Amino acid sequence: MNFFKVAGRDISSIFKNRFIRVSVIAIIVVPLLYSLLYLYAFWDPYNRLQDLPVAVVNMDKGATKDGEPVNYGKDLVDKLKDNNKIGWRFVSKEEAEKGLKDKKGYYAMFVVPDDFSTKVISAKDGKPQEPTILYSSNDKKSFLASQINGKVLVELKSELTKNIVDEYTKVTFDNLYDVKDGMQKASDGSKELYDGVGTLNDKVPELKDGVNKLSDGSGDLNNGLGQAREGAAQLYYGANAIDIALGQAKDGSGQIHDGLGQLNSQVPALKDGVSQLYKGSGDLKDGSSQLRDGINTLGSKLGAAEDGAKALDAGAGQLQAGLGQVGAGLSQLNDAVSKDTQTSISLSTGVKSLYDGITNQDPTKGLGAAIKVLNAKVNTGTDAQHPSLVAGITGVNAGVTQLSSTVTALNNLASIYQNPDSTPDAKTAALNQIMAIIPQLNTKVNVGTDMQHPSLVAAVGALNTGITDPDPTKGLGKAIEVLNTKVNVGTDALHPSLAAGITAVNNGVNVGTADKPSLVSAVAQLNGAVNTGIQGKPSVLAGIKQIKDGTSQLAPGMTAAVDGTKQLSAGSQRLFDGSTLLNNGLYTLNGNVPALADGVGKLYAGSTDLNNGLSQIKDGSTQFKSAIAKPEEVKNIPQKQTNSTDTLFAGMTKLYDGSTQLKDGLGTLKGNIPELQDGVGKLYDGSKELSDKLKEGSDKINKNLVNDSKTMAEFVSEPLKMDEEPAYSIKNYGTGFTPYFIPLSLWVGALMMFFVISDDVDSDVQAGSASIVLGKFLTYGVIGTIQALLASSIVIVLGLQPANVPLYFLFNILLSLVFVAIIQCLIFLMGQVGRLLSIVLLILQLTACAGTFPLEVVPAFFKILNPFMPFTYAVSGLREVIAGMDYSVFMKDVTILACTMAVFLFISVLMKGHADRVKERIKQAKENATVV
Repeated sequence: MNFFKVAGRDISSIFKNRFIRVSVIAIIVVPLLYSLLYLYAFWDPYNRLQDLPVAVVNMDKGATKDGEPVNYGKDLVDKLKDNNKIGWRFVSKEEAEKGLKDKKGYYAMFVVPDDFSTKVISAKDGKPQEPTILYSSNDKKSFLASQINGKVLVELKSELTKNIVDEYTKVTFDNLYDVKDGMQKASDGSKELYDGVGTLNDKVPELKDGVNKLSDGSGDLNNGLGQAREGAAQLYYGANAIDIALGQAKDGSGQIHDGLGQLNSQVPALKDGVSQLYKGSGDLKDGSSQLRDGINTLGSKLGAAEDGAKALDAGAGQLQAGLGQVGAGLSQLNDAVSKDTQTSISLSTGVKSLYDGITNQDPTKGLGAAIKVLNAKVNTGTDAQHPSLVAGITGVNAGVTQLSSTVTALNNLASIYQNPDSTPDAKTAALNQIMAIIPQLNTKVNVGTDMQHPSLVAAVGALNTGITDPDPTKGLGKAIEVLNTKVNVGTDALHPSLAAGITAVNNGVNVGTADKPSLVSAVAQLNGAVNTGIQGKPSVLAGIKQIKDGTSQLAPGMTAAVDGTKQLSAGSQRLFDGSTLLNNGLYTLNGNVPALADGVGKLYAGSTDLNNGLSQIKDGSTQFKSAIAKPEEVKNIPQKQTNSTDTLFAGMTKLYDGSTQLKDGLGTLKGNIPELQDGVGKLYDGSKELSDKLKEGSDKINKNLVNDSKTMAEFVSEPLKMDEEPAYSIKNYGTGFTPYFIPLSLWVGALMMFFVISDDVDSDVQAGSASIVLGKFLTYGVIGTIQALLASSIVIVLGLQPANVPLYFLFNILLSLVFVAIIQCLIFLMGQVGRLLSIVLLILQLTACAGTFPLEVVPAFFKILNPFMPFTYAVSGLREVIAGMDYSVFMKDVTILACTMAVFLFISVLMKGHADRVKERIKQAKENATVV
């Protein structure tokens, strides 16, 4: 058999060649290493969870339950401190959030909110609220760690649920025991109540008999007393009432007789008074008619006065303009005079006349005095009977305003009264207010309220007097007439008109003498007096402007006066109508006075007979009352009175019999009262205890059982809610294990290249170590890049959604190049041993890179290897580009991997020549062993 010979040769060569022995031993050990190291690393990670850091934050502020403070969040923390299954870290929320994102921080975070205790006990006082614990895990650090934390979450929730249910169950049974005690006491009270009711029930028949007797006797007694009361009352009070009434009737008839006597004596005077009243009503009718006509006349005249006031206003404006022209003309005259030296004999006369016409204190002669009087009439008034025109118009306007508001109120009340939808109370109230307002309205129109508020009639009269008074010092119209005379006509030879004086001045211009001032100075003074004023006195133009302003105010006031007079005229018409009705009524009364006098005479005569008859009746009633008081002294009593006495006697007999029955019944009732009282006492005490205990139990149940059974069942079935908010969410296992398997696939792919593509170069290529290493690296790198692109794409097709797709592809290409550089260095320097070391290194990286379970749950040996394994940074970088970027971590991983690639390339270039010589000697030794 040749196959035995072949096998024997191979086995013999293994034992004869040391290098082959080592290689075979290594090949045998590799599967052992994979099983040993991988299973050793992940044999029981859950037994090392005490090294897995998990942050716990307690923000619970506590609550008050049954008057005692509770803090279930603190209780939870205290229990977790005694729990060594997980590496609990009790920190602040800020530190927990920072550590959750830090690469070497916490894998998860549990936050107990500030209202945790409040919600735990919420079912006692209202609708139960699920207490919530915030759970946040960083799945990016380790997907399996998040799964472990999920298990921790379930266990923690189970523990909390157990505590909450235990608390509610304890409270429930405590309350049930309280209810049990209360029901026992209520049972005792109900027994006492039953005994008392039994006693009461036994005595009820006797009580019933006594009460029946008492009822019968009280009925007879009541009937007898009623009859006795009615008979006695009818007999005595009837007689007494007759006596009193007859006395009052007699006195009243005497007073009627006397009164009718006085009335009869005054009838002639009444007749005369009615006649005079009738005559006076006729005079009233005539006077009201005259008043109506006078007011109508006043209304028509006020219209003319209004027109005159408007004309006066316009004339004052024209006067102002004319005086302005006079001032301008005087200025021109002043210029002209300054060049003219001729004299005129009439200048002094004209100037004197003009001066006297302006400064004379007599208002009928002096223009200044007349203007002063006119100003006083318009603005200040002359005396109490002649107030200012402004005040008069203001008073009239105020009166009209008050009347307008009063009339508006009357209209509103009348609308309420006439509205068919108004209630009777509203109509009555409106009518009462109308009746109250009418006297006020009459007072405002005709009487006035006080000195400061005269009647509207008085105000209009005063205004009319102030306008029409013939005294020029009091009447506005006369003052304006005097002013017009002074300006245009003149009063006498010594006081010519203002126009004549100005003409004389104009005709009498001269140079002037020592006694008579020059025209220049006179004109300058006159110009100042007219336009600007002199020696602190106002100018003529200013005075005329005041007149114009006053007349401007007069016009609208006169308009208001006209309107008020129209209203007054309407009121006088109503007064005239009322006086007519009064006159007609008095006429009717006057015609019936003779018949009234005749009737009074007959009434007086009849009252005499009435008085005599009542005196006789009074005497008879006195005798009847005395007979009732002493019946034994009375003989021959009338039959009706005898019947009343019999009725009274029978009633008194029944009264006596009834009182006897009442006495017996009360005796029976009294004998049974003690037992009845005792039974009622027991009944009261038992019912009170029963009521109190039932109320106490009801209050406890109402206080502690505020929710329906469905709500409590839902709450107890799930009393705690875990609010999960992962910092970097990993959706599924594929996404979680991608950072682990992509480096694995790229490492295996790089290793497989060196089984297919030789590390030797053709003999005709003369290249140094650096050229060979870099050239081969480019060849392997191109293939590795294609591997990285394909592997990355196929995982995306499976459903991976990287957070940064471009960096995902670029980083995988970088990983392929790094792994090519490492494996190239091992194989170029150590040949087949390098391939074997590549596999061993792969096994070490898979167990030490923390790609599956967290580094904290693996043995210490792998924790030491972790920082030196390229897979550590490959897995970390892929987690960043897949789950969420932290550029500081990512750039650190890229930098370490790039440096690793550069270091292995440098070693390959540096050691390539020496390694080739070593491999050649090994090859020769192997060939020699084969020959042997």
